Amino acid sequence: MTKAHPDKDGCILKAQPVSRKQDNEVGTKISHFSLPGLLPPGLTLALNLETRTLALLTEGPLIMREQRLSVNEMYLFMPILEALNLETRPLSLLTKGPLIMREQRLSVNEMCVIMPILEAFPHYCPYEELLAHISTNMVTPASIARCRQRLQEAQSHGTWQQELRPIRRALSSLRNKLHSFQLEISNVRERGCSLTSLTSLTERLLVRPDD
Repeated sequence: MTKAHPDKDGCILKAQPVSRKQDNEVGTKISHFSLPGLLPPGLTLALNLETRTLALLTEGPLIMREQRLSVNEMYLFMPILEALNLETRPLSLLTKGPLIMREQRLSVNEMCVIMPILEAFPHYCPYEELLAHISTNMVTPASIARCRQRLQEAQSHGTWQQELRPIRRALSSLRNKLHSFQLEISNVRERGCSLTSLTSLTERLLVRPDD
């Protein structure tokens, strides 16, 4: 796998080849999410549970380099190469996919909240599930039920905000990293969180009331 240095925000901008064999390696735990409606066709989010990395993958082939040729240069290459576009005369370097287009490393708490949110898509993920993932080592129906009871008691005692504080801290930092994928986390009031498109959200905010 070709590596690239991350920028100051930790986002790797250089496309790099990814081996398909990685999914079949013993012990490697990678989950893939196509997120229809949020990601364009051919793009997939890959969540590596061991390295705590979230990557945006694209299916190959992908043009890495391209040069336009003159007519004479084109005739020289024709006997050698078959994959030439005779109309536009480009000479392209292609790579097979999938490739990493963006990548972010997540903290432990960010991993705890992004996994159930991705698994719940296109529906929202209830707060009790997020709390169970962030506060227990083993998430079970019983632990989720306990967290639901815990939140109900917090709501009746007026300590709802305090109970959600660990979740909201993780979501705050996670949102900044998801923005590099053009994704956003939306809150469903007193219910949970859902994954949405940052682009569509921005477009809605820019629409004038009289439009």
